[in-house]
Amino acid sequence: YSWRTNVWVPSLAKARALDPRDPDQAVLEKRPRIHDLRHTCASWLLGKGVPLITVSAHLGHEDTSVTAKTYGHLDRAAG
Repeated sequence: YSWRTNVWVPSLAKARALDPRDPDQAVLEKRPRIHDLRHTCASWLLGKGVPLITVSAHLGHEDTSVTAKTYGHLDRAAG
């Protein structure tokens, strides 16, 4: 319940701080959403060869077609 306050918000603040190598620019310009972590996780799993059905279960999708529509282009096993 406190993950957002204790982890996410401070991490965003640090990522949006000024880049020490280029003080005129922030390290991270785009503001990510917590949901972006979910997409990143799914992309990394598929990129490492984890089967689509396993990723689908990990994401909690009841139907693998939802996962296939969203991430199917990343599934190397599908050809």
